[in-house]
Amino acid sequence: LNDNGFITFRELVSADPAGFLKSQAHESQPDEGILDDLVVATHTDNDHKNRCDAIERLADAAVSFPPVTILPLLHDEDSAVRTYALALIASGVDNSSLIAEAKAIADSTGDASFRQEIQILESSLGPLN
Repeated sequence: LNDNGFITFRELVSADPAGFLKSQAHESQPDEGILDDLVVATHTDNDHKNRCDAIERLADAAVSFPPVTILPLLHDEDSAVRTYALALIASGVDNSSLIAEAKAIADSTGDASFRQEIQILESSLGPLN
């Protein structure tokens, strides 16, 4: 900012104008902490409660994750982690294939509660492509 508190043209056309504007905003960005939550959610040595909390924060952030990010969570050994991971499907890419994979996991594990949550997710999403 110049002495009058205005952004100069030179600052806007700098190598990183978005970075400059963010640094001047003094506000937290909506995706701040997403990487930390993703690390906690996917690290299998973490307590399942912490992992589920991290998945819930990721779902609340409404970030669209690719299937390669969601699939390991759906295949997790912990039923709670699998169930929480379903929330990531709603805002994910290619959710119809993820739901099909989740159904196959529910069948192979015999997890009736997980299967029921899949049905709830399907009804809330409506017709899938």
